[in-house]
Amino acid sequence: MSVLISLVIPIFNESKTIAELVSTIGSQVYQPEEVILVDGGSTDNTLQILNEMTINKQKLRIISVKKAMPGEGRNIGSAQAACEWIAYTDAGIKLDQHWLEQLVKRIEEIPEADIIYGNFSPQISSFFDKCAAISYVPALLPGRIRTKSIASCLLKKEVWEKTGGFPDWRATEDLVFIEKPKGWVIKV
Repeated sequence: MSVLISLVIPIFNESKTIAELVSTIGSQVYQPEEVILVDGGSTDNTLQILNEMTINKQKLRIISVKKAMPGEGRNIGSAQAACEWIAYTDAGIKLDQHWLEQLVKRIEEIPEADIIYGNFSPQISSFFDKCAAISYVPALLPGRIRTKSIASCLLKKEVWEKTGGFPDWRATEDLVFIEKPKGWVIKV
């Protein structure tokens, strides 16, 4: 099965983590057809780093807007997505090389699925990051996903369209979105 995927990632002031994220996207065993990075008005050198990293990389597209919260960034990227399937993750995440491959395998196993959730791990580079991860990120249990999260999600673009997208909020917009697709076939 050949599944074409648009990967959408909202970013803001990610100069410390963006290079590793882009690198882990490039090392995916299953490559997305396109990668849409939506910068919500970074004030650090995130865009400079991205521009240097994306020279001659056809699949990587940067959309820069003056101000966009994560929900709006996801909506902007989703509206621009060319593929039937959209994968979402967040900046500040280090993707396992099999991340997208595992999500696609679930589609192959359950072809009627409209939404697939997978695992994720936050990047921890400071004591604060470690405290935040302990506080906000559920433990990884063997053979299970941490929790349903947009940080590791693959869905049909029509799900995003029919639910009206993400609220334009700074936080919890993903949790509100996750609750919207009632009646769709969801697999974790």
